[in-house]
Amino acid sequence: MPDIGRDEVEKLMNDGNFCIAPWVHIQNTPEGVPQPCCIFKPNIIDGHTPRKLNDAFHGKEWNELRQRFLRGEQVPECDTCYNKEWLSKNDEKDLNTSTLLENISFREHLNEMWKEDAVELINNPEIRDVDLAISNKCNYKCVDCGVDRSSLWHSEEYDLDKIIPRVGAHVASFARVIKPDTGEPLIDSFEYADVDWSRVRTIRCIGGEPMIDKRYHEILDRIEIDRAHIIIVSNGSVPPTKDWTDKLDRAEKILLMFSIDGVGELGEYVRYGLKMKRFTRNLQKWIEYIANHRNPDSKFRYHYVAHAMNMLDIQNTYDYLNQFERLKDNCGHFDLSFLHRPEYLNSAYFPNKTKEWILNRIKGELYEDRVRLHFSTNEYNPDHIDNFFKFSDFIESRRYTMPDEIVEVYERLMEDHVTERRSHIST
Repeated sequence: MPDIGRDEVEKLMNDGNFCIAPWVHIQNTPEGVPQPCCIFKPNIIDGHTPRKLNDAFHGKEWNELRQRFLRGEQVPECDTCYNKEWLSKNDEKDLNTSTLLENISFREHLNEMWKEDAVELINNPEIRDVDLAISNKCNYKCVDCGVDRSSLWHSEEYDLDKIIPRVGAHVASFARVIKPDTGEPLIDSFEYADVDWSRVRTIRCIGGEPMIDKRYHEILDRIEIDRAHIIIVSNGSVPPTKDWTDKLDRAEKILLMFSIDGVGELGEYVRYGLKMKRFTRNLQKWIEYIANHRNPDSKFRYHYVAHAMNMLDIQNTYDYLNQFERLKDNCGHFDLSFLHRPEYLNSAYFPNKTKEWILNRIKGELYEDRVRLHFSTNEYNPDHIDNFFKFSDFIESRRYTMPDEIVEVYERLMEDHVTERRSHIST
């Protein structure tokens, strides 16, 4: 195939469908099954077949995906990005500039990051950007997670899978499970991360919880860290310890993103393991560290995933985060996403009356238009709502009583679900 010239590459990069990920980026998952990126669903290779990163990246599935993008296709597996871009373009508020909210899609992020090298990469694909999830080792048990991404789910995953379908149980059925000195069962794929690390310029440590897995330090020791962009997605449970700051001090640029899906009692319930006092203390320490990093372009951000249990707490969480002094403009952006899977936690499947009730509750709040647009992406699905109740009851039986904010949604949803299901049956 002849080389693709700069003009054609620029046209591709601006067509609204194209993503450079298959030419430069790959995700290593805890189960050892590579993916084009963390939000590409379903995967393009057999989910039961662990494979080394280089073999997958230069294999037929990746080559076929590249051809789809070169033909200008809108790739359905990329709908999470396309939907996020649609939400941003149709939001009446200019959230990207007027507030802390920042809603760039991963497709847009990668295209922007690698635009200067796009011609070279499209003609000669090479792994230079890696999402690294070498195990499911984690100290949280979030409601939107499972054993495929959190080791703490191990004891409950299979009981829950008998009640509702669980992706985590499916993954764990074929993944490599080890028991380290602690005796804790871990899904592990460290041996599959076989890339030429000297060529990698961006590494995204995602986990599990990367800050409690010491093997990330082994990988960071293999890269040219003074030329590398280090991205860490963390739950905020670990302060800036010396073993991390010794490496991050040397990085060309860093981005630290704290995941937070609610505050107070609700936050501690949906992100089981979260302790608000500890989170606040660590948050302030990391903001100070990032604000004073040697590269002023280093950043600190927050990521909120809105789902069926926390739709009423986005503004409250935003206000809590906004109270902290932003020492520089690079600290404090709030990235709002909406959960699509598992479907029983996707609020777009709520009955119309429940959606209207939520919109009335958040009327005039910062993110109202964004929620309204999300609700328009799907229609009421009674099967998903049935599974939401089964899931919620299971979680409450294994933890503690649901916070009042979740109970309020649960009871309203139950009332509207019964009414709307009855009307569906009658018609």
